[in-house]
Amino acid sequence: MTVEATRQSDFSSDGISAWMPSQAAVICLCDAGGDIGFGHASRCLALAEAFEEKGWKPLFAGCYVDGAEELVSRAGFAVTLRTLPTGAEDPSETVAMCKDFGASAVVLDSYALQPGYLNVISAALPVLLIDDYGALEAAEYARAIVLRPAITLGAVTYPFARLVLSGPTFTPFRRAFRQSRPAQIPTARGVCNIVVTLGGGDPRNVTQRVVEALAKVVPEAAVLAVVGRSYPWCERLAEILGQCGAGSKVLIQVPRIADLLTTADLCICGGGMTKYEAAYLGVPALVISLNESQVEESRLFDKHGLVLDLGLEMRLADSDLQQAIEKVIQDVGLRSELARRGWLAFPADPTRSIVEAFTAELSVAGGLK
Repeated sequence: MTVEATRQSDFSSDGISAWMPSQAAVICLCDAGGDIGFGHASRCLALAEAFEEKGWKPLFAGCYVDGAEELVSRAGFAVTLRTLPTGAEDPSETVAMCKDFGASAVVLDSYALQPGYLNVISAALPVLLIDDYGALEAAEYARAIVLRPAITLGAVTYPFARLVLSGPTFTPFRRAFRQSRPAQIPTARGVCNIVVTLGGGDPRNVTQRVVEALAKVVPEAAVLAVVGRSYPWCERLAEILGQCGAGSKVLIQVPRIADLLTTADLCICGGGMTKYEAAYLGVPALVISLNESQVEESRLFDKHGLVLDLGLEMRLADSDLQQAIEKVIQDVGLRSELARRGWLAFPADPTRSIVEAFTAELSVAGGLK
C-alpha cells in the first residue's frame, strides 16, 4: 500500500490573512442525492467533524436532494442550497459566497469541476481538494492541497500540487466510525447480522438481488437493508426480508450507519465509501461495484485482502452471487482474515491526520494565524 504526504510546489496565500476570522471557517462544497449518492457528502462531513474538533466552524453549500440536506443538518452544520452542481456554477460567485460566509478555507469534492474552476477557487482561498481520478489538467492542481483517499495512487499523480495526502493514513471517516472502531482486531463469529447497503437510489435495484440471495443462502440471519428516500421498491423489499431471520427490515436514510456496522457480522456493499468504513471497523465485506468507476479500486481492495470483490453488478450472475455469499458464510477463516487485514490497514484516526496536515501546511504558508 502507498502512503503519501508530499510537498511539490509553492502555495500563494495572498489576501487570505486579511479577512481571516477569529474562529476559522471552512466551507464544504459538495453535492448529494439519489442519483450521485451520498459519498461526497459523507467524506466532507467526516472532514467537517474533524475541523470542528480543531476549532473551525464548518459550513456546507451544494445541491442536496433526497434527504441529503437533512443528513448534513442533522450533523449540526449549516447548509446553503444551490441549484447547479458544484463545479458547474460560476466560480467567481462561489468565491464571493465563501467570503460572505467568512470562510478561510474550502473543502471541495465534486466530479463536475469545469475547466478553470479549481484555478479560480484556489487563487482566492486555500483548497483541500478530494480527488479520485486526477481527471483535471495537471496545472489546475497547482495551488491545491490534494486528498486522494485511495489504497494506492496507482497511475494518478499530481506533479504540481502543493501537498498530496494519499493512502490509508489519510482516509476520512465520520466521527461515529472513529468512536466505534474496536481497540483490537475483531474476532470473526457466526453470521447472525448482515447489513446490505448499495446506494441511496439504487436504480438497478441491486439491493433486492442481494436480499433474495441471502433469503436462500442464510435465511436464519437478520438482514438490515439500508436504502435512500428515493428507493422506490421498499414494499417489495420488505416482503422478501420477511423470508429472512427475525429482526430483518428495511431502513430508510439511516443517519448513523456506523451503529449498524459495529454490530454486523457481514456487510454487503457497493464499491464506494462503505467498503472503506467496513474495513476500518474490521467488518468482513462483500463488495459489488455499481459502476465502472468503482471496479478498479474494488479489485485493489480484494488484492490487499481487505474485502471480497464480486465485480461489476451488471456482469454478476445470481448464481455467482449466491456462491460468494455461501463461501464467506461458511469460511470463518476467510472472514477472520478480511476483518484482520481491514482493521490493520488504517490507523486509529486518519481523519484527524488530514486536518492536521492541512492546517500545518497553511500555517507554513502564512494562511493561518
